[in-house]
Amino acid sequence: MTLSFEPGGGGLSLGLPVAGGASAAATATLRRLEGRDIALFRLDGGKHRGAIGPPEGVAIERLVTLAAELGLPIVGVLATSGADIHEGVASLHAWGRVARQVSRASGVVPIVFAVIGPCTSGPALMLGLADHVVMTPDAFAYVSGPEAVAEFTGIAVDRAGLGGAPVHDTRTGVASLVAAVLVLYLRGSTMNTLVFAGLAWMAATSTLQAELQLVLPIWVRARGVAIYAITFAGSQAAGALIWGLVANQVGLNGQGLGSDFNAVTIVAPSGIVAEVPRLPKWEVASRIWDAIDACRNRGT
Repeated sequence: MTLSFEPGGGGLSLGLPVAGGASAAATATLRRLEGRDIALFRLDGGKHRGAIGPPEGVAIERLVTLAAELGLPIVGVLATSGADIHEGVASLHAWGRVARQVSRASGVVPIVFAVIGPCTSGPALMLGLADHVVMTPDAFAYVSGPEAVAEFTGIAVDRAGLGGAPVHDTRTGVASLVAAVLVLYLRGSTMNTLVFAGLAWMAATSTLQAELQLVLPIWVRARGVAIYAITFAGSQAAGALIWGLVANQVGLNGQGLGSDFNAVTIVAPSGIVAEVPRLPKWEVASRIWDAIDACRNRGT
């Protein structure tokens, strides 16, 4: 891959990797974003959700050092559990080297961090070195977790209350912006896979509908296609609900159906509009069902 210099290129180009392949949890590249060269790193995934070990430390340290030397803005995407305890002291050393380089770059080049998940332990302190911090609604950042706080203070608090995005947006001032949706780049292989899967899905559904119309007798064809469409759409809705319930059970606290980051506008067929404020998903779902029942009762 090469550093791209397309004139006025929108989005993210492929870029030039720094310490490419050194880590499964960290990627670091020099690339162009909206016509400007930047140093971008992403700390996420891996065996322990973006934990910083020696490979991750090397990749990010090299990128930050290079960005400071070249005068490039630094953009970091973070979803990390801090230093990897499985690597022992080596991880603490790696995190310390990253923190040192970020502190040296702070005030020299612009630094923007986007927190898209957990940001705990040392990396939470690093947020204070950035010029701007963007958090998604389900992200959280703190040095010591709720268990440690309860042990020392006797006060029970959850992750969202301790370091959720609303806390950093309205109280601590760490977050410059809470973004409802954070649009990130997709690597070429990921994009190709998604495009291929989408085309395959469209081809399968189109073929199935065509075969259905060819097989059914003409006198029942319209009714059969309608039943198929209703069944197909209903199964998608049921599948979304089931997977939502599964995600709510296995996801992080403060996420899923219990989170408070949902606002809905309900538009009835008659044109009546009802605004549902930001409420927990269970309550939003209840409001939607109430609206459907009201429409049925009115015949609208």
